[in-house]
Amino acid sequence: MNRPPTVTNEQAHRIAARLDFVESLMFRLGIATGLRISDLVRLSMRTIRQNPLNVYESKSRRTRTIKISEELHAEILRRYSTDSDAYAFYSLRDVSKPYDRTTYHRKLKRALTGLQMNVSAHSTRKLYAQNIFAETNDLETVQKSLNHLKATTTKTYLDIE
Repeated sequence: MNRPPTVTNEQAHRIAARLDFVESLMFRLGIATGLRISDLVRLSMRTIRQNPLNVYESKSRRTRTIKISEELHAEILRRYSTDSDAYAFYSLRDVSKPYDRTTYHRKLKRALTGLQMNVSAHSTRKLYAQNIFAETNDLETVQKSLNHLKATTTKTYLDIE
């Protein structure tokens, strides 16, 4: 299995600082929620205005309720002033379509130039898992937070054999 790269909170902070505003917000929201990039780009403005967020995860086909920090939520609200079903992160070419995952990956890789780090969009989900585990030291809590069916999958995220 190809494991997503491990990133520390310090490295994530440096990466977020090098990204453009929208991509930085997506990156930090990924760390705060553990959402896959495919679910992040499909968030509606109505959903993102709530805290906690009620998010349908397409891969697990389940809804998760996720509380984000007041600081991050306030930053999101400064950007989004409407309560509609439009995409929060929309395509640069067509606002009626979600932000393109490939564009995000390309901009993330560009931001990493010179940092000598191997990071992917999925690295934020792994960091989310590691932060929960550091806080709770409970594998089951992390497993539920990620909507994993198997503990072995969660252990992979935590680099536990």
